[in-house]
Amino acid sequence: YKGALALYTASSTEPAERMRIDNLGNVGIGATSPITQLHVPGRVPTTHLATISTGVSSGVDDIALQGRYAYLADTDGSRLLVYDVSNPESPTSVTSTPTGATPRDLSVQGRYVYLANQGANQLQIFDISNPKAPSSIATTTATSARAVSVQGRYAYVVQLSTANVLQTFDISNPTQPVSVGSRTTGTDPRAIVVQGRYAYIATGTAENSFQVFDVSNPLATSGADGNVANTGFDTLDVAVQGRYAYITLANEGATTYAFKIYDISNPTSPSAGRYADVTIGGANGALQIFDVSNPASPTLVGSITQSGMNGFRGIFVQGRYVYISLPIASELRIFDIGGGYIQQLETGGLEVASANVRTNLTVNNGLTISGGINVGMGGIYSAGSLALATSHANAISISPFGTSAGNTGEMRFLELSANGSNYAGFKSPDSIAANIIWTLPNADGTNGQLLSTNGSGTLSWATSTSGNIGFFGDGTDGPQTLNVDGNGTYTMAALSFDNPTDTYTLTRDLYCTTLTINASVTVKSVGYRIFCKTSVTNSGTISANGNDASGATAGGQTPQATVNGGVAGGNGATGACVAGTSISVSLGGSGGAGGAGTAAAGGAGTSTAPAANLGGFRHAPAALHMWLLNTTSTPVRIGGGSGGGGGGGDNTSINGGGGGGGGGIIIVVSPTITNSGTISAIGGNGANGTGANSGGGGGGGGGVLVLISNTAVSGTKAVTGGIKGTGTGGGGDGSNGATGTIIEIIN
Repeated sequence: YKGALALYTASSTEPAERMRIDNLGNVGIGATSPITQLHVPGRVPTTHLATISTGVSSGVDDIALQGRYAYLADTDGSRLLVYDVSNPESPTSVTSTPTGATPRDLSVQGRYVYLANQGANQLQIFDISNPKAPSSIATTTATSARAVSVQGRYAYVVQLSTANVLQTFDISNPTQPVSVGSRTTGTDPRAIVVQGRYAYIATGTAENSFQVFDVSNPLATSGADGNVANTGFDTLDVAVQGRYAYITLANEGATTYAFKIYDISNPTSPSAGRYADVTIGGANGALQIFDVSNPASPTLVGSITQSGMNGFRGIFVQGRYVYISLPIASELRIFDIGGGYIQQLETGGLEVASANVRTNLTVNNGLTISGGINVGMGGIYSAGSLALATSHANAISISPFGTSAGNTGEMRFLELSANGSNYAGFKSPDSIAANIIWTLPNADGTNGQLLSTNGSGTLSWATSTSGNIGFFGDGTDGPQTLNVDGNGTYTMAALSFDNPTDTYTLTRDLYCTTLTINASVTVKSVGYRIFCKTSVTNSGTISANGNDASGATAGGQTPQATVNGGVAGGNGATGACVAGTSISVSLGGSGGAGGAGTAAAGGAGTSTAPAANLGGFRHAPAALHMWLLNTTSTPVRIGGGSGGGGGGGDNTSINGGGGGGGGGIIIVVSPTITNSGTISAIGGNGANGTGANSGGGGGGGGGVLVLISNTAVSGTKAVTGGIKGTGTGGGGDGSNGATGTIIEIIN
């Protein structure tokens, strides 16, 4: 068969063409000139499907649908109207909620409705998570707000009157919208649509232009990136679909209406040569449907005129239905514009201008979204990893889920499912004085450290001093770095330096922020304490060692200052020798006894305080001061190691060896003590007998180490007793000194 094949049916006396197969094989259902293999253009309704009253003299300027609900901006009544349209043949009124004065436009995204209230000069946000009870959660100033479009985390509002601006609001927290940018538009902006990275704006009255703004940078302040004039017409509204923008216009007397189609494939240069001008008649109150499958030559498919339809303002198309608000008739009318219904469809490719999925959508491969994505109450579930590559600083925003106290959104981390359903997480406080972003450190800290802020959002690892204000000192001596040759940084008032031995000696208690003792450096405490506000790093030696005996001369006592020291040993003698000096109450070790000569006994070793006294020094306050407090006697100062006894002689001119001095006391207090060197308060060594038949001196007792920190201190910590001196001839050896005490308190 050559030519076209047409199918006619008749519902009256005149048959009407219902389907056509043209000579190219294109099939049209309801289309007499099919433009593709299957062309179903829909139909022009002969009457409305349903109608419902919107109230007396309501002037509804805009309408939007989401799911089963229609939301209307009642301009004259200053109300937000909600209708259930799940059954388009029988819509029902759900609620009417007061708004700011003169709401002219609205946009719905997720659980929120955004209203441009021109009379109230504001952007108003409603929470519609319960469509039956919308609640106003925020308002913010937007002078003469005329229209609003929402995409992602931003709301874009055009403002009339003297404003003539496009204002951008950050709505990542819908309860606290923040203006982040403003750009000048043409005079009298009436409508706005945002698609992808561009905002399309229609201006009216004097300028009558179609403008395009690149909003990829919401903080930009420049003017329009594209502009086309529409001389002689007042722009009413704009819609964007794919590569085309559709603009409705009216002449100044509102006697003639028209629409134009622009090619916006290059948004910065809307094509004036490829748009179509279509006159759609006078103010006759008709719904007209145009076929724009060829945007360069749109054709009128048909129209329907009904009483009360003149002057309608709000129109919304979803699926096969058109929703129109009629201010004069005070009605919402719904029209069925037809289309196809297919129970199951499998196709290799699909291109649609708009899609509304009522239930579920499954995508078995990748999904690319060029514009924003709005997700309702069901949320997003990902079985794989979730990665964000964003051009904005705000990659993730978590909004409050309500307006009551404690309703800020949470970030939750679940435990293993085998262990239950508990979680740990974070959330924002209800009120924040100013924006703050915390920057994490670039490496891990040490055991026991905490995150600390510098007051400007930068976090670093620090050691906690919680509950110990001033416990580690005030740091007034600043940082101390002790190098060989004395070329470090140190406080002369607190430390003296001996160059030949690379030895620093404390001259008072040291109060530093940090103390670094480098290798081959020795620090002698000599009865003073070391306080560091942040850290002590020891690669050398911290010493309060007892003095060694020399010949018959005993080792002397270690210095006493803020705290006590170790005491001297006993001298060697030709006859019976002297005992080492003892301390009435001490935590140091006992001195060793001197060895006997052939004709005389060695000096006795000395004893220290009983072990029971140690219990009072296992907490920081007592350990810091080394005083024994009791109710029966005067407070007693705690000492270090006791001295070793002197060696006996042969009752002639030959002396025994002297006893070693006791080790002193070292106190180091810092949140962090890192020790790769040595901290020692060992007893002094006893001397050997000086000649035939003389005894060796006893070793001094080990001293006391007090280390107070937030973590355990590693490295070498020594409080051993001094080594005995040996006898000569028939003389006896002395005894080693006893080990002292290490008190380590982890704060």
